[in-house]
Amino acid sequence: MTRQTQELARLLALRAIRQADSALLGAYHSRFSGEGLEFSELADYDGGDVRTIHWPLSMRKGKLLISRFQEEREMPMFFGMDASSSVMVMKDSREVAFEAAALFAACAVHHNDSLGLLMATAQTEQRVPGGYGIRQMTSILNILLELPCQKLKRTTNLAFLCRRLMETLPRRSRVILVSDFLDTGYEKPLKALALKHDLIACLIVHRKLTIPVGSELEDSETGEPIIVDGSSQETTHETVKLLENAGAQPIVLPSGCDIYSTLLFALRRPRPC
Repeated sequence: MTRQTQELARLLALRAIRQADSALLGAYHSRFSGEGLEFSELADYDGGDVRTIHWPLSMRKGKLLISRFQEEREMPMFFGMDASSSVMVMKDSREVAFEAAALFAACAVHHNDSLGLLMATAQTEQRVPGGYGIRQMTSILNILLELPCQKLKRTTNLAFLCRRLMETLPRRSRVILVSDFLDTGYEKPLKALALKHDLIACLIVHRKLTIPVGSELEDSETGEPIIVDGSSQETTHETVKLLENAGAQPIVLPSGCDIYSTLLFALRRPRPC
């Protein structure tokens, strides 16, 4: 780790903590309040809230019973970062991914939630176990900033990333999955991940380029030539619907957008049912 990268990570962490003011921190707390409830015990009904009555078991036992729950002390936050070339080569897209991760991490640090990272492509992966505080936040940002953005061809494999997150996280966590989702065949692993964890999918939308039809380009991940034929890839709207159907909460992050305002708006929206 170079001294320059370490200083950039420190400055990015401090800027994110300053940006995460009362509005964003309040939206984060409201978005996740009441999470992490786990069953504690059954008890006789004491005349309190009837919504706590466990009716099926009460009918079998012939007396009113209630379910008691206790809130877990914390809900860990874990970043699943798509480190493929399609996300990391473009400067605008890379900065959006890093700034979104920094703001989420700042909220977690404020609420004393642990932070971890799994960064993966089809070829490699790098994992940072959960830890606490601004030092952990800075370490994660340092690793992201050190990722080479050019030369190496790193392809996307979201199915692999989702499966590795499932294997890595033994307990329910808040998973922040950051990708441009330019991949296929990841729907089933994504649904399994969303079923077990509270999943937010940060969809990086690349800046649109005007390219004449017939131009020959190079795929940023594979290096193979591409002929622009006028056909379009899956639209952002279709990707959002795919993410919603899988059980994730999508947050669309176009290149060059105001990350703070976008996250604040998304966290204030009602939870998807």
